[in-house]
Amino acid sequence: MRRKTIRRYSIFCILPPRRLRAIAQHATSRQRTWAMGTLATGTTFRAFRAVPQPAVLAAAWRLRAILAEGGKQRTTYDAHKIENLPGDVVRAEGAPPTGDMVIDEAYNGLGATYAFFWEVFARNSIDDEGLLLAGTVYFGADYDNVV
Repeated sequence: MRRKTIRRYSIFCILPPRRLRAIAQHATSRQRTWAMGTLATGTTFRAFRAVPQPAVLAAAWRLRAILAEGGKQRTTYDAHKIENLPGDVVRAEGAPPTGDMVIDEAYNGLGATYAFFWEVFARNSIDDEGLLLAGTVYFGADYDNVV
């Protein structure tokens, strides 16, 4: 019987802004365009995270109250290659694999994050208060974390 192999891509990473700026200054025109687009999007993400979003916070607090006992809670979203967050839910905690490698790897990565904080620091999620773990795949065109 043939075993299904999972293909890992070693290029999945997050580039710090200083590296993206270096690419923009010293690379080809195509690479410069990609780096500048990624820098602009990253800046938007950082600004979005810095400002509390009332509807998102209210939903998170309601769910946090329900899940007060702890345990990982993961949700993976699909942005359908547009820059609209979070996107549509494609896999939530306990749902079976979708068969889409990108979605399933994002979901599993959220689980590995939870496991790391639990096993290494004995923390219930990142904040030790059961923080919901959410990830979005297929965000935008040519964003550096998109396959």
